Amino acid sequence: KRFIKMIIDLAALTAQATGFVVWSLLEGGQKPELWLIPVTALMISCGWWENYVMIPKDSHTDFWRKLRKFMQRLKDTRYFTCIFVSLWKMICFFCSVLLILFLKNENVPNFFRKFKEAFSQHTIVVTEV
Repeated sequence: KRFIKMIIDLAALTAQATGFVVWSLLEGGQKPELWLIPVTALMISCGWWENYVMIPKDSHTDFWRKLRKFMQRLKDTRYFTCIFVSLWKMICFFCSVLLILFLKNENVPNFFRKFKEAFSQHTIVVTEV
């Protein structure tokens, strides 16, 4: 029963990965940014690695015992760690925005000068077509 479930999981994973890669191959010449899809999907999956690891409790392998111990320590300290990780993510995101603006030859100081204007009230006209 477990073997069949594993085969079905591998088939589903292969089908999804193939879709990402084939789409990038077919359209990659015209839209090179499509290669970011499989890369980002892989990186996001790495953030959820604990969901993919099934460690038997009675494992005698040193690697699996250490991994189980590591997972338990993560579980115990996750919320405290998330305080600092979330701040780190905000700083990285902010710096990335500034870097992208700079690389696209945008006016980076406007990002700071027009802050109040960006969060003020705007008039939006909706026209029915």
